[in-house]
Amino acid sequence: YQQGYDAAPRGGGGGMIISNNTDTTPPVISLHTVTDIGDKTAVITWQANENSDGVIEYGFREGAYNKKGIDDNPRLLQTSHKVSLFNLTPYTTYYYQVTSADKSHNVSAPLSGSFTTSLVKEDGTVIPGESETMLLDEADAESVYLASLQRAGEIIRSMSSQVSLGVLESTLLEQNSLISELARILPTPVISGEAVVEAGATYVTISWMTDKISNSLIDIGADDVYKKTGTYEQTVGDSTAEVVSHVVNVRGLRPNTIYHYSLISRTPTGVEARSKDFTFRTKAETSEITTYKAETLSETETVFSWITNVPTDSTLTYTPYTNGIPNKTASQVMHSNAYATEHSLTLVGLEAGVVYDIELSGQDYGKSTVSKNIQGYTTDGQDLAPIVYQIQTDSSIIPGAKDKIQVIISWMTNELSTSRVLYRKGFSAENEDFQDSTSLDQNYIRKHIVVVTNFEPGAVYQFQVESTDSAGNTTRSKTMTVLTPRKQESVFQVIMGNFQDIFSWVGKIQN
Repeated sequence: YQQGYDAAPRGGGGGMIISNNTDTTPPVISLHTVTDIGDKTAVITWQANENSDGVIEYGFREGAYNKKGIDDNPRLLQTSHKVSLFNLTPYTTYYYQVTSADKSHNVSAPLSGSFTTSLVKEDGTVIPGESETMLLDEADAESVYLASLQRAGEIIRSMSSQVSLGVLESTLLEQNSLISELARILPTPVISGEAVVEAGATYVTISWMTDKISNSLIDIGADDVYKKTGTYEQTVGDSTAEVVSHVVNVRGLRPNTIYHYSLISRTPTGVEARSKDFTFRTKAETSEITTYKAETLSETETVFSWITNVPTDSTLTYTPYTNGIPNKTASQVMHSNAYATEHSLTLVGLEAGVVYDIELSGQDYGKSTVSKNIQGYTTDGQDLAPIVYQIQTDSSIIPGAKDKIQVIISWMTNELSTSRVLYRKGFSAENEDFQDSTSLDQNYIRKHIVVVTNFEPGAVYQFQVESTDSAGNTTRSKTMTVLTPRKQESVFQVIMGNFQDIFSWVGKIQN
């Protein structure tokens, strides 16, 4: 059959047929399929429950059939029908209906469907043809729906380079409008209960869960605004997120304030869920020193200034160092009862070359205290060497075939500096040089730990710790003594070892 051929009307033409046939039951047809779909051809088949002819009507719009086709073997009345179509347009959707009439000219009820011809691209690849009837026969509605969407996507993608940008844009807008329309029937995301709220003085972190991927937004407003207007002040969050676990951080809130909020989760299809109104209160603001400075006026006078985030009184405590250790008994205090956020106290009577620990502090109206320590302050303007203090040792035996000793030596400095331990076996004069040392730890730290593993068991060692700051100023401690343990020790050895760990001057007495 060639496209454009008009089949003759059933029953012939020109005359009246008079029949005494009492058969008035039309055939029942079923199992219509579309096969062998090419770019210009297709084959439609169906079955009838009695011998009959077969006619197909088809066109470009559903219900508007402007062309006809007949059985490939039109001279026979039969139950299996096949119509071959030719000269079709590539990559085009056709709508059709088929009918069959028996010898008594009883015409069956029509069966309709549609199919789309295939397309051979310039690179030789083929977009296959597809039949709605064939899909419905082989798969359920969900499969048909998914296949149709995939097909539509392929068509839009393959044809997008062949149409104008205006047509492409309008097509995409139509698709977007269709998606929005269909999205209205979808269920909204389910927000799992009330959110988890972690509030600080000026911030809040709110988290929640949904049963499907969606974005993460929060409407939020202060209690006074919400009560007055019934609306939230702002919407914050990530509008592009596609997650089921949601976290939103809000900054710049007022301390000790009630806030209202509502959770919003919108799916990529535009379905939105909103929670009911919830509230939380931010914490009261805690006191802290946000910045400070020291201005040296002379070798004996310095102005200390600092700022607090809430009003507090002003206290300055200064402690001089004696023999490298802060002398708490010599501490002195300056104080001002005035509550303010900007503080300034002038310290006079300082000694040139003496190192001080300075503590800036204050108490707010709620009796909360805030403080800041300045370690190793001096007025002479020189960059002093680090101050070493809190030297400690800890010795132990490492199990093995041969006794092996591990000695951990630790100390503190008032500024960032390196770490090294110098040592020697036995007792020697104080002014004698140390020949051995650990490797230099070039990390600049305040809390120093050095592990020595080459000491012999049951031996006396003398050592000094050494630290150098970033300016090259080096400090060594006084000479200390450690007695390494044996695998088995008498009570006397244990007692003597403890005494030697504590009293480093034992070696000096023996000398």
